[in-house]
Amino acid sequence: MPSFDKFSKVALKLGPIVVIIVAILVYPAYLAQGKNNFTYGASSMASSEKTQIGRDTKKIDDTFGKSNPVVFIVPSDDPVDEKEVGEEINNIEGVTSIISYSMNVGNEIPKDYVPKDQISDLVSGDYSRMIVTLSADEESDIAFNAVKEMSELGKKYFGDDYYIAGGSPSAYDIKETVTSDNVITTLGAIIAIGVVIMLTYRSLSIPIILLIAIEASIWINLSYSYFNGISIAYIGFMVISAVQLGATVDYAILFANGYLENRKEYNKHDSAINTLKTSTGAILTSGTILALAGFTLGKISTNEVIAQLGILIGRGAILSMISVLFFLPTVLIICDKLIEKTTMKTHFYKEGEKNEQLCKN
Repeated sequence: MPSFDKFSKVALKLGPIVVIIVAILVYPAYLAQGKNNFTYGASSMASSEKTQIGRDTKKIDDTFGKSNPVVFIVPSDDPVDEKEVGEEINNIEGVTSIISYSMNVGNEIPKDYVPKDQISDLVSGDYSRMIVTLSADEESDIAFNAVKEMSELGKKYFGDDYYIAGGSPSAYDIKETVTSDNVITTLGAIIAIGVVIMLTYRSLSIPIILLIAIEASIWINLSYSYFNGISIAYIGFMVISAVQLGATVDYAILFANGYLENRKEYNKHDSAINTLKTSTGAILTSGTILALAGFTLGKISTNEVIAQLGILIGRGAILSMISVLFFLPTVLIICDKLIEKTTMKTHFYKEGEKNEQLCKN
């Protein structure tokens, strides 16, 4: 491995510029990464024209128009309410057609008069089935709003005794569930890693500094999709939030460990340079492997979600390396006194200490 002597000096000179850039970008990136256009259901896996199902779906949509069926199941004991619900659903934006017994056959005709093999498609036991067709993508705002309004109508007329099934309702349910769960899981991961670092170094400041360095790179990575108008699968968003943090925080830990060891014998600037010399090779090796693996996966995979994961992992590894090699050294130098005061049993080298010791001897 090379000595990285010149690189360490250049990295330390560029450090203040990188710190300023990160300070400017971190808050907008944090806001942007949470406002990405997400996909939640299985439709995102087949949205790419790289797959056969994606190409077939596009050809069908181009020929016949978009058709997104939603099944609305309601009690069959009140045909009047069923018809009123159908009429209200028909006024919802995006609804192109409704097929149901009360809307198509009519409540005037008793169900006993209709052959069982035909009525069974719309009425079965205690429930009636309404097939609602939407002219919108499964995970579009129009489809989600239609599902929400249908759910409100169901509660209004039937209480909890109704069901909505289909691609859009499934994606809508996932969205409502995982969006709230993500805050808990992300905070849990950050706190867990922070506690491990705090106990390892017996420090209050080091966990915060290291987590800021990695979290900033995660937010910038995920905000890229927002600023470029790229939709990403929510599962990818959650995976990257965890994987990039767990995989690349090791780079920051490795660097911090080297800095603390060097700080016992050198001043803060020399400690940062010496740590860059000894740690850069290991960080570049690990980070480059992770980046190449991610970009390769993103390039060759025909599954849109997996390809997105690969690109996000590759880009995240590069951003984490930049953060650790350029941002972190400068921050450690700036927070040097704070680290010494908030870390147990740590005594940093002070200028002139060796000369004083030699004079005493």
